[in-house]
Amino acid sequence: MPEQLSTETLLKIQQELDWAEEAFTSGNVAKARVCARRAVGWLVQSFKNSSYGTQIGENFRAIVADENVPEEIRAVAIRLQGGNRAELEGGIFSDEPLKDAEILLNYFKNNLQ
Repeated sequence: MPEQLSTETLLKIQQELDWAEEAFTSGNVAKARVCARRAVGWLVQSFKNSSYGTQIGENFRAIVADENVPEEIRAVAIRLQGGNRAELEGGIFSDEPLKDAEILLNYFKNNLQ
């Protein structure tokens, strides 16, 4: 992980992932998605050179719109961005939020400095 990530940020990310796993295991996929999004948001917001904003919704909209991000990564962001409304209305949403968060976290750990 890049050096600029503080211990506090790392702990926040891990806590969100732990909560996401707990929620997913108990069958609350919606809560797991929320926690997974927050984990990604904490990482993205921790980079000083990030142009992805300072709020989670803003982070995901910016990632999806960023043509410099590979299409497959933007597709993961679209899935994880989708919430209960998307699920209820037949939109795009993640049914594997921990996996999707891991993909995004790994990508941004390696590509934001």
